Amino acid sequence: MRIQVLLGCVVLGLVGSIGLYFWQRTAPVPEPEPLLSPQANGATSTTSEPSIPDSYLTLEQRQLLFDLERADLLLGKALKPLYKAIKQGDQQAIHLLLAPDFQAAVPALPEGAADVKRGTTYQFVADASPQNNIDSPGFLSWIANLHSQFEKIESIAFGRKRNDPSIVGGQQVVGESQGTFRIAGKSKTGGLLELQGTFRLKHQGIDVTTEPAPKNGGLQSGWIHQLVLEDTSFLAAPQHLFEDTTARSGIDTRIMHDNWKDKSYYDFTGGPYLGDVNHDNHLDLLVTGMGRGWLYLGNGDGTFRDSGWKSPTFETTSANGREYFVPFAAIFDATGNGQREVLFGGKLYRWSTSEKTLRLVPGAVELPNADASLCDFDRDGKTDIYLLNAGREFPSFYAKTKGFFDNQRIFGKENLLFRNLGNGQFEDVTHATNASPARGRAFAATWLFANDDPWPDLFAANEFGRNLFLINQDGKRFLEVEDVDKEFGGFSMGVTSGDLDGDGDIDLYVANMYSKAGHRIYHHLPLEVYPEEVRHMFVASVTGNRLYRAQGQQLFQETSERAGVNAVGWGWSGAMADFDLDGQLDLYAPCGYNSNDPEKPDG
Repeated sequence: MRIQVLLGCVVLGLVGSIGLYFWQRTAPVPEPEPLLSPQANGATSTTSEPSIPDSYLTLEQRQLLFDLERADLLLGKALKPLYKAIKQGDQQAIHLLLAPDFQAAVPALPEGAADVKRGTTYQFVADASPQNNIDSPGFLSWIANLHSQFEKIESIAFGRKRNDPSIVGGQQVVGESQGTFRIAGKSKTGGLLELQGTFRLKHQGIDVTTEPAPKNGGLQSGWIHQLVLEDTSFLAAPQHLFEDTTARSGIDTRIMHDNWKDKSYYDFTGGPYLGDVNHDNHLDLLVTGMGRGWLYLGNGDGTFRDSGWKSPTFETTSANGREYFVPFAAIFDATGNGQREVLFGGKLYRWSTSEKTLRLVPGAVELPNADASLCDFDRDGKTDIYLLNAGREFPSFYAKTKGFFDNQRIFGKENLLFRNLGNGQFEDVTHATNASPARGRAFAATWLFANDDPWPDLFAANEFGRNLFLINQDGKRFLEVEDVDKEFGGFSMGVTSGDLDGDGDIDLYVANMYSKAGHRIYHHLPLEVYPEEVRHMFVASVTGNRLYRAQGQQLFQETSERAGVNAVGWGWSGAMADFDLDGQLDLYAPCGYNSNDPEKPDG
């Protein structure tokens, strides 16, 4: 019953948030009334507050969504014996799971995938036309061939993005599930191998009424009727692209905040900033954390040494005791002297050659402590600062609503634009330039040339509403346009930009939330019952990261799923760089939420 209740909360929570959003759109502005708690049977209202529907779905429709998610959970249990058998090459165990009428369609495996030369990365694209009508013996032979290319298969996953409603019809029916798969491990030469693609699985139906949840999902033997693997790629590499060098880097992470040891909850816990702080032509590393920062000086060989800088502390005292907050930072030439200063917690610091440490810049203005995006927006030769979530909060997003969607961007804080006047002085030109036409919760911003003029434009990722796209009008004002996201951007929490395809136009990669469960729910929602403006927004909230290919003149084409860069998980940010030194920009997409192993970056 615990599993059933948990799944029900997940499903109904996702669907219910849409209804709350629509109410929010129609609520009084700018001072919306607080939401009521929806009752169990129908809408609730008062004389002073708009009516809030409990759900746009009938009880039967909600029950179907609930049953389908419970069936998917049980299907996941049933697949585990298949994963184990494939890893071990146990053909007898695999055969036991196949129905008498089993058929498969699988790709031809390339020869020599394991013979990868050290220092190169290859991708082998398997035959796009799978072999059809392979029976059980043929499939077992294919599995044996696949297994022979690996020294060890380390991970297998068949992620379901869509389940046919027939799968909840019990074990007397045959249902179908679709999604993406991945089989990965080590090659016989010590390299890496991976087979990935999409799948269609026809299998015995699932009884969702059995309590408690049966072992292996209630599917024991002969339950797989068909497996089709499509759009497959066989990838090989001599080693991982990156290596964890923390232990020999000279950076002492033990003195920093550790969520495993300190159970205090913080929304933000800091981050790293790179720049040549002491002007020796080596990159230095500034790390911000709970209540302070650490500056490590670069040695030029990938290692660092502690600078000895005594960071100011950032803490408050409340009824709950001592509480810390994170100082944001940036490293750039803030004064126009040709050397880099450090903006830390809103104050400017400069490296003192004689004292070998950071000192406050005399007479420099103090800025709000906020995440900064840097650019010379007016092209006067001085670096300006765009501070995210730095303005007045009116009204409080969390205090006034319980929903997620805020497409009008009424709630949250303004961003602030400060023009650099030189000598450590900055002028707030936010309203004069229309640099923050609405509020929100901006997680990140990037400057790019979105059209054919020489003035840098701005794209900001907004977590709870439509993203912000501002066109720079000759360094005097900004004009908001909707040429990237017409409506909701999808819980955007990061953005990076660069010319990925080498056509001279700057592309955008936006970090969003991806959810296989959300995909499954969406496919069975009767979208016609929802307001039209909301339908796109629900899809956007679960489809993952977005890649917008620039077409020139502020036009962008969304190509993330076709490019295979959307389904990364719960995306937080992104970066573009030539990681493998082949002359082309690559994408890095940090993602995750919960960590299960303190020794691994498994969030």
